[in-house]
Amino acid sequence: MDGDDYPEFGFNLGEAVNKHEVEKGIAICGSGIGISIACNKVKKVRCAKVNNVREVKWACNDNDANI
Repeated sequence: MDGDDYPEFGFNLGEAVNKHEVEKGIAICGSGIGISIACNKVKKVRCAKVNNVREVKWACNDNDANI
């Protein structure tokens, strides 16, 4: 299986959120850990690794997650 450059995708998504090109983002990868770390390298980005709708609601409402 070929890999991809998930840090670049995460950084680009984070930049889009930071520049207000999009309000929120969804980052998807195998474990969710690497892409979350990559997104969180961008200022003003709060990317949370979530597993279900309940966790999404908590992350957005309680922690102001935007990815």
